[in-house]
Amino acid sequence: MSKMKTKIKKNAYTALGECIATDQVPSHKVAMYFDDEDFLKWYRKQYFFPYSKNHAYFKNYPKETSHKDWLEGYWKWKNEKR
Repeated sequence: MSKMKTKIKKNAYTALGECIATDQVPSHKVAMYFDDEDFLKWYRKQYFFPYSKNHAYFKNYPKETSHKDWLEGYWKWKNEKR
């Protein structure tokens, strides 16, 4: 028995991608949609790589604050006279 593959029309990629990214599609259907290799490649490019820590978008953000620095800043703020 062969597995039936779903082919998604390119004009539906954006709408379907947004629905998947916002958890509006059940996981068994997501798996079915990802059988379409072209859609899977498009989805990865749209939703995985732009948000990876190595992407240029995140290189402008300050580095994460260490726990120690955060606590020092918190107590400094908490003890300020207002």
